[in-house]
Amino acid sequence: VTVDQAIVLTGGTALDVLKNVPSVSVDAEGNLSLRGSDNVTVLMDGRPSTYTSLDQVPASIIDRVEVVTNPSAKFDANGMVGIVNIITKHKSGQGLNGQVAGNYGTWNKMNGNTTINYGTDKANFYLIMDGRLNNSIAYNHQKINSGSSYSNLFEERDTNKRVMQIGSIKFGVDYSLNDKNQLSLSLFERQFQAVANQNTTNHYNSVRPDWNSQTYSFIRNGAFVPNIQYKHLFAKKDEVLTISTDADFDYPVKTITKYTKSDTIQNGVNVSTPNRYVSIATDYVLPLNSYSKIESGLKYNNAFSGFDNRQSTSINNIPQSNLFMQSGNFRHKELDGYVQYGSQFRKLQYQFGLRMQDNTIEYTDMQLNQNTNKKYIALFPSFAISYKKD
Repeated sequence: VTVDQAIVLTGGTALDVLKNVPSVSVDAEGNLSLRGSDNVTVLMDGRPSTYTSLDQVPASIIDRVEVVTNPSAKFDANGMVGIVNIITKHKSGQGLNGQVAGNYGTWNKMNGNTTINYGTDKANFYLIMDGRLNNSIAYNHQKINSGSSYSNLFEERDTNKRVMQIGSIKFGVDYSLNDKNQLSLSLFERQFQAVANQNTTNHYNSVRPDWNSQTYSFIRNGAFVPNIQYKHLFAKKDEVLTISTDADFDYPVKTITKYTKSDTIQNGVNVSTPNRYVSIATDYVLPLNSYSKIESGLKYNNAFSGFDNRQSTSINNIPQSNLFMQSGNFRHKELDGYVQYGSQFRKLQYQFGLRMQDNTIEYTDMQLNQNTNKKYIALFPSFAISYKKD
């Protein structure tokens, strides 16, 4: 699916885009499945997505979506059924050009995006900015009577208001050192914030008094994602060496909830330590002839994340002891290597390969002061065959 060609997706999110991709299904909670299985890996520009939810990805920054239904050894083994690769926009062209777009909808929903590109013979610079404001309100009213004369009447009225703000900016440059060497740099920043207020009124019957409850929630997160890629083209056609490094520095994810019912107040705070992710990869493609090639590569990942969850309660403004408290951190180091061979015999195309992963996992529980370490090696063979018709 090419997003620019689908007017109906204007102002939508990545979930709206994926709903229009054949073989991809999206349920009401935003979960993806491919050909009936949820064992799917979602990538952005060939790398793990830094978004906590695809509902936070504006459709305006998406160029197209690629679906890999039979992943080879070249891809990580997380999504064995398939891979959904979201390709973001990367403008190019000579001279200075750009575009500005905006939309306004009911309930104060609005979004806008700007794309600017400047290209020369040796370099191409691009800047993509996007912002979105989404206001929503939902009402619910239900009444249940399980006895005569309304003796067991239950009635509930619920109002839920939500304000969501999303913004992102991406800057990149592609520079051609010469005919055989290319260097690319991209810097991506995103921010997300959502505030929700829910009011509920419950009425049972004349015997039991009415009671009201209010729930306030606040969510904020963001990330800075740099990427550097070097590509060398050999004299032999289609022989390519690519070296890339990726990083993902998440800002602290903060979630605040406050629930009030009669004289009781419950507070919850969830603060995640800034996640850090660094990846260095190299890929090499060696054509043997016009229909056969060997591909190989190495990749090192180092990911760190932490969390601090706390919940408390107070009655008549008197603080009570903590209901729940948990904190810890998690680190995952992974060294991957793969090799695969692909060829064709008449109308029969085939490809087989092997991927190896060396994993080291470290977990620290701050409450129990315990460390848990796990190290293992996993092998993932792959094989694919297809028949090409005339």
